[in-house]
Amino acid sequence: MKKHTIIIYRYTGNQGFFYIPKNWCEECDLLINLVKDILKKHGIEDQVELIIRPWWLWCWLPLIQFNSFHAPQLIINGKLVSAGIVPEETAILEALKGAP
Repeated sequence: MKKHTIIIYRYTGNQGFFYIPKNWCEECDLLINLVKDILKKHGIEDQVELIIRPWWLWCWLPLIQFNSFHAPQLIINGKLVSAGIVPEETAILEALKGAP
């Protein structure tokens, strides 16, 4: 089976030379935890490459690719699934199933 790629651009945590406190964006941690729980619950951890990038260093890439600026951003197999919100589990699963 083809390996999926999930990229999350997170606003909190280590951002290169500085640190953003977690309480500044609770959605970032909620999204990361949700994605990890989905992968574990459905037993597809080995089929997915999960990449978590610091938003402050990478914000230009989703801005250019998707005209999206608000973190957290969830990209599954090169398609923007959500930005600024935590999507429902069904939306994430649909994005994974709909991928080629």
